[in-house]
Amino acid sequence: MAIINFKDVQYTTELHYFNKLKPAFSKLSSNNAGLKERAHRLEEEFYRLLSHSIRIDDFDNIKKLIDRIQVQLDKSLDLNIFLFQSPAPSAMCLPRYSYTESSDEKLIILVSQHFINDLNEAEQITILGHELGHLLYGHVHIPAKALLKEDLPIEDVGNVKSEVLKWSTCCEISCDILSFVLNGFNADAFATAMIKMTTGLVDSSINKMDKELLISKIIKQCDELSDSVYEGVLSTHPLTPLRLRIINEIKENEFIKNFGQTMFDDDYDKLKTEFNQGVDDALCNIYPEIIPNSHIINHKSLYKLCIAVAMADGNIDDAELTAVSEIINFEYDEKNKQELLNEIRANDFNTLISDYLHDAITYCKNAELRKYEIINIVKQLIIISASDNRIEKSELDVIYAYSKNFGIDKNEIIFLINQLELN
Repeated sequence: MAIINFKDVQYTTELHYFNKLKPAFSKLSSNNAGLKERAHRLEEEFYRLLSHSIRIDDFDNIKKLIDRIQVQLDKSLDLNIFLFQSPAPSAMCLPRYSYTESSDEKLIILVSQHFINDLNEAEQITILGHELGHLLYGHVHIPAKALLKEDLPIEDVGNVKSEVLKWSTCCEISCDILSFVLNGFNADAFATAMIKMTTGLVDSSINKMDKELLISKIIKQCDELSDSVYEGVLSTHPLTPLRLRIINEIKENEFIKNFGQTMFDDDYDKLKTEFNQGVDDALCNIYPEIIPNSHIINHKSLYKLCIAVAMADGNIDDAELTAVSEIINFEYDEKNKQELLNEIRANDFNTLISDYLHDAITYCKNAELRKYEIINIVKQLIIISASDNRIEKSELDVIYAYSKNFGIDKNEIIFLINQLELN
């Protein structure tokens, strides 16, 4: 039996990246003077804001918020909340960068005047719950911003910083999920809190625009983005439409609705996996590179489609075969691979390409793949075509012959090539 608590609703992909980065976090936090100095400057900046703030957590209305959060968490909290003036809505917590496993410490939260002026009680709990998540999940001990800005004396520094960005995005999602739980599973309050804090809109403006319509249109932006060749640019925070989409996707999830309740182990494992898969699916629409192995193609028809692109220039070399094997996760044993190679050698390339294209197109249509999934396949085809250090027109013709069936034109293929920096 397991009681679902705040640790259980932490996004598991965040933990995936933390475990990958933990050795670097520990080493750099203790041994890198430049990183320590930059982290110290960020901490000083926080305290400069704090010096111009007033403490508000001992006021009755704020105490009431903290009490509600403590009841929902079934946990005593030591929160100091300070109010400061800011041109734009803002909330942040103390970036305490002494690396430690412990998360049960005092948390200092700074909120701008908009927190008092513009947010109702459920929205205020949403914001406080999000910042509290950074403490409970240990984010306040990792100098992510300093890591991203500092020249790090480590190998493959570009990849490490990319992983830090992915981890940071996942951290925000974990905190969003917790804030939704703590505000009483109020998806509308989560949405309006995010809208107010990111746009500066107030209730009168939101109501004039029709709150429900506004929320639905913002969430729909995710579909528009995922169905375009635009690639969400990673930053430390995910796009606001995506944040609303994730909460909208999980708001009726059985696992999260049982927060604080006891669950049998088998049900726990199954429902927790489904819960995290739902978050993965929503995130993959905009940031597919964050989800481990989301780029992998794992069907026989798509395997042959990759082969079709590789042999479009009349030849298949070792580099192209290696590229295909790295992208394909389809279990194709050596015997089957040899049979495929024999098929290639014994037949006309153009006939095979036509057959392989037909099979792949049929499979993708029958599987009703979303456009973002097709875009991901096209990206992998482009990578294969460039694996021998050149992209031939004949290879692009095959890619276009596939992609045009799913609404992707030649200009979009060129855009993807430029985006992948393979031209």
